[in-house]
Amino acid sequence: THTTMFLGERVVMLSVDDLGAMFDWLDRNLQTGGHVLLFEMGKAASRADVRELRETYGLEGRDLLEAFLALRIAAGWFSYEVVEYDEEAMRFVVRLYGSFECAFFAGRGRSMGHLVRGILAGAFGEVYGREFRVREVKCVAKGDECCEFVVELAK
Repeated sequence: THTTMFLGERVVMLSVDDLGAMFDWLDRNLQTGGHVLLFEMGKAASRADVRELRETYGLEGRDLLEAFLALRIAAGWFSYEVVEYDEEAMRFVVRLYGSFECAFFAGRGRSMGHLVRGILAGAFGEVYGREFRVREVKCVAKGDECCEFVVELAK
């Protein structure tokens, strides 16, 4: 059998259009429920990935988070810029460029980065052992130049 490998793990490749059609179906048919599903799926996946990075490479804190984000670049998810990183206040701002999730929804007029919101919530949560709230304050689906997420401790 033929399998595709990426960094020692089996992966499947889907086009951004295929993923966009799936995410669009969730948005149209399940609305907020679909957004919650994407968020929770992203959260679960990123927690597992961060745990594996920690165990394999012994990384912690910002190094662990940057390694996690760098792997998303390598996988073609997005490029990123950390705009604010305040471990004391536990407040972080991350900008994403070319996010596969939101590119499909250009012109939708509202934020559509639900999977990525979950991925960030899970990654920060696993790195710092706390629960985080993630808000998408800019989104290419709304016409912004990038997607920007504010990550703060959950109240």
